[in-house]
Order: sequence, then C-alpha cells, then structure tokens
Amino acid sequence: MDIIRELYTVFLEAAPYVVLGLGAAALLYAFFPQEKIEKHLGAKGIGSILKASLFGVPLPLCSCGVLPTAMTLRERGASRGATVSFLVSTPETGVDSIALTYALINPVMTILRPIAAFLSAATAGLAVEAWGGRETKTEGGHEPDCQVCGNHDCETDHRWTARLRGSVRYIVTDFFPDIANWLFLGLVISGIVAALVPADLLTGVPVWAQLFLAVAAGVPLYICASASTPIAAVLMAKGVSPGAALVFLLVGPATNLASLLVVGRRLGKRVASIYLLSLVSVALVIGWLVNAVMGGWNWMPRIANPELHEHFTAWNWIGAGLLLLGFMYTWWRQLRPKRAKLSVDASGRSRTEVDEHGHAPTHVG
Repeated sequence: MDIIRELYTVFLEAAPYVVLGLGAAALLYAFFPQEKIEKHLGAKGIGSILKASLFGVPLPLCSCGVLPTAMTLRERGASRGATVSFLVSTPETGVDSIALTYALINPVMTILRPIAAFLSAATAGLAVEAWGGRETKTEGGHEPDCQVCGNHDCETDHRWTARLRGSVRYIVTDFFPDIANWLFLGLVISGIVAALVPADLLTGVPVWAQLFLAVAAGVPLYICASASTPIAAVLMAKGVSPGAALVFLLVGPATNLASLLVVGRRLGKRVASIYLLSLVSVALVIGWLVNAVMGGWNWMPRIANPELHEHFTAWNWIGAGLLLLGFMYTWWRQLRPKRAKLSVDASGRSRTEVDEHGHAPTHVG
C-alpha cells in the first residue's frame, strides 16, 4: 500500500506538468520544424556546435528518437562535433522534462538542468572536433518528409493551423508513445524507492562517492529525461546530494548502448569514446561544483513535502486524467493486433491485406 500511495502522489503532482510540457513540445515542433534545424546545424565550425547544443535543449525528442535525427544532420553535412552536441543535449532535457523538474524538484534544479545540458553538449562537441581525428566527407542525405502532409517533395508553406495539427499528431502518435512506457516505469520506480528505501540509506556515503554512484547507475540505463526526473526527485528526498542527482539527470538520458553503438558505427569508435568520456567528465565536474557552491542550500524536493497530499487541486486532477488517457491510448495502440484480411487480385491469386498500421504490399508481382 505504501508503494501505491507514493505512486499516487508522484503521479498527481507530475501529471499536469507533463501535459503542459507536451503542449509546449507541440508548439515547438509546429513552428521549429526539422528542416529549419538542419538548415542551421548543417555546417561545420564552433558556431554549429554551440547552435546544436542550444537547439537540442528544448526539443521534444527522446533518447531513441534523437538518433535518426542526429544521423540525418550528419548526412546533410553537419560536423561530427555538431552531431555529437545535438546527440547529447537533446535527450538530456526538453520542455516536457523541464516542466516535470519544476513540479517534482525545485526551481533551482529547473534552471540548472538545461544549463548543464548545454555545457555538457558543447564540451562533448568541441572535444570531438579537437581530438576526434581526421574527418571524412559525408554524402548528402535525403530531404526530410514534410511534417504536415508527409510528402517527400512538399514545397507548400502550410498555414499555422495545419502545422499545429501536424505537430499535435506527432506528439500523440510518435513522441509520447516513444516515452510513455519509460515515463510510467520511472514513476513506478520512484514510488518503489520512496516506499521501500530507508531515508538514512546513504548516510555516511561521501558526497564525492555519490557522484560516481550516479554515473554507475546512469550510464547503462536506457531512460528518457522525463522518466529520470521522478527517480532523481525521490533519491534527493532520500538524502542524495543535488550534484549527484544532477549527474544522474545528465548521464542517464544521454548515454545508452544504442547511442554508443550508433555513434561508434557512424562516426567512429574514437568519437564514441570521446563522446562518453567528455559527457561523464563534465557531468562529474558540474555535480561537484553544485555540491561545493550550493550544497548548503535546502534542496529538499517538492515531492517530499508532507503536505503535498492535502493540496491537490483541479489542476492536478485534470492533468492526471489527460495523462492517464494518454497512457491508455498508447497501450491500446501497442497491444491491439494487426487486422488482416484475405483478398483476391486480378489474376485470381489470393493475397493478404493489412490495415494502415501494417506493411503488407498492396499489389503482387
């Protein structure tokens, strides 16, 4: 029952901010489409690295969704440094996770998180440019499909209403389904940790050691920025230092086996090593600085407020209802079987037709 109660509390507190973040993500996606990103970042030099680090901070892309986008940037001429910077800053944070950080932790961490993401991404990109070795030329990539109509060669300047509809469709059918299971898992883990982990578990563990424990926990995990937030909030409530929590928020979403394999295969093993080493090093330095400069502050996260249960409002309940609908819709799409029917072509041979979610051919040879 303690786990259910803690999960209930975290869910109600987080839900409206997740919904708010998804709404902001829809606006961002509508008016800052992929072709504009590629136009600004598809160049070489320090300027593109800094732009990639900055543009990646608010973008609504999860750990898995950022990989094809980053590789498209690379194919369209972006330097390895800019590609790595985008690959670091984008999954570390976003408008949805920033809103969730404010809801569950505090305003200071809400500000520090995107700043730290920018610094770690810029450092990783610059390190790749400096020590990544000789860079080979890349072939030009394909033009991206239009995010509104889906046409490959679309040249229409769609009205803002059409762009907004297309972005809402993307958030509902692509972005949220990509993070839904991980977000729910993060909420469940936070409830389990809050209920079962004793408050004095880390008593006696040096603050510097907590930083390395955060790296050890974050590097192998495949977890998105939103899912890592409630876990970090609960860990802070259990006594984890703010610097260690920030290290976990940076390293967890930005590092996973899939990212390392893709970077190693497309950009080289040397670049992949620099990518991982620079990211971990900068996260440790930032975590150490936060503990050294701000360690004496009251960092108790909002989720640990004992009065939280008594102050849920319509804002919380509406957000929880919308988020729950989002989870149910996502799980329904994932679980429903693909419908197939048997038909006969012009030659009299039978063939299988699958609905719009399948990939069966519409003709036979």
